[in-house]
Amino acid sequence: MNVCLNNRIFSKFCAASLAVVVLFFKVTVQAQDLELIKTKTIDGLYIGITGSKFSTNDTPTNDKLNFGIWRTATNNQAIVYIPTALEYIYQLELIDTNGVALPKTELGKKIGVKFLDLEPSFAIDNGFKLARERAMDEPSWGGRYLFFPTRAGYGGQATYSPEDLFEIKRSGNYMLRIHFQIIARTGLGQDETAHVVRFPALDYRLVKQ
Repeated sequence: MNVCLNNRIFSKFCAASLAVVVLFFKVTVQAQDLELIKTKTIDGLYIGITGSKFSTNDTPTNDKLNFGIWRTATNNQAIVYIPTALEYIYQLELIDTNGVALPKTELGKKIGVKFLDLEPSFAIDNGFKLARERAMDEPSWGGRYLFFPTRAGYGGQATYSPEDLFEIKRSGNYMLRIHFQIIARTGLGQDETAHVVRFPALDYRLVKQ
C-alpha cells in the first residue's frame, strides 16, 4: 500500500477555529489511486471521504461524495452501525474563505438536529434506522455515498450533494466540516455491548465553479 500522509492547514478557512489540520492519504486499490481525507482514529476506527472520482482535488460542490469506515490492525471488531436518519446522521456546516458558515436549505436544516441524542443500540425500530456496515481493512474500498438517507415510503435511497444541503450562491472555495458518529460493538455473546463513537471534525475542501 502506497500511503502518503501530509498535514494541511487551511489557513484561509475557519480562522476563528485556530486552523484545522486535515490528514490526506492515497492508497492504490485494484490499480486505481484512491485519495481520502480522514478523521483521527478512535477505538481503532476512522472515516475517510473522497470525491466521486476517488479524488480530493478540486471537488465540486455538486459532487456526490463517498465515505468509508476503516479499521486499524489493532482493532478486531469490524462490524459497526451508522445512523441513516437525517436527524442523527451527522453534524455539518459549510464554511467560506472568510470563516462564515453558509445558511442551510430546508433539507440541510434537518440533518443532525438530534445528533447528540443517539443511543447505543443494534435495533432498527427505535426512531431511527441503523445501517450495518463492515469496517474495511487496508488496503480495500467498499464505501458508499456520504449523503444517503432513505426516503420515507420508498425502498431505495436518496443521494444528495452539498448543494442540496446549503445555499451556495457564489463561486469560490468552501470547506465542508462534518462530525461523524457510529455505533461500535465490543465483546461477544451475552457480553456484547454497544457504544457510540463520535469522531473529531473532518474538513473537506470543495469548489463551486
